[in-house]
Amino acid sequence: MDNILDQEIGGHKRDMAFYRDFIRQEDAVAFAQFLDEAGIAYSLEIPETLIDKVIVGEGFVPKAILKIAPDDFERVNALLAEQVTQLSEAEIEAHPLNDLNDKELIAILTSQEEWTVEDVTVAQRLLILRGIPVDDAGVQKLRKERLASLRQGKAGNRWLMLLYALGIIVGPITSIVFLIAGVGMSYYYAYGTTVDADGERHSIYDAATRQLGKVMLYGGAALLVVLTYWFLTNRLV
Repeated sequence: MDNILDQEIGGHKRDMAFYRDFIRQEDAVAFAQFLDEAGIAYSLEIPETLIDKVIVGEGFVPKAILKIAPDDFERVNALLAEQVTQLSEAEIEAHPLNDLNDKELIAILTSQEEWTVEDVTVAQRLLILRGIPVDDAGVQKLRKERLASLRQGKAGNRWLMLLYALGIIVGPITSIVFLIAGVGMSYYYAYGTTVDADGERHSIYDAATRQLGKVMLYGGAALLVVLTYWFLTNRLV
């Protein structure tokens, strides 16, 4: 279990959403200083894991998690991209991404949500240096199309959902824990949300999964009410 130390550095408390995590705390501090200079409020959380690092490995545990307000995402993205545009050609050519081929660099542009803003901008500049025309409008178009697709939500694993549905059905007979777990996951399928790379909140799952999740949720909730009523009635008799 993690003990989260929430250091609200840099501004008043606001509704914060995950923006980036860091393996090295010094990188997190440097990024926080960058936000301070830009006057952007943030929350810096330092996870203190109780699991032995020998077991999980030093590199697998994020040393810091940084959150900002969703409406600041686009501003921070623009500031980070601007930093990369100010780098010299020599600095861009010395970047580790220069080891990738053209196809791999283009893949970064078509799946921008999997990369940092800096990586995307470096990939664009490298392609231009290699004689492949990639303008800002084209990169933004790819980004918006990809995010629009992601905002439709993903399909839930039907076998896993079936497992939770069975937990709801057999829970009253076997263990109430299965019923509660099924109801909890049903709520997640039906109403779970996330924040994308542009700070827009959207449903995690697609419409079909959300609808199935609601059926499971309402059915499970009804069972819980019935069981609670039965338990209280029998306790009072």
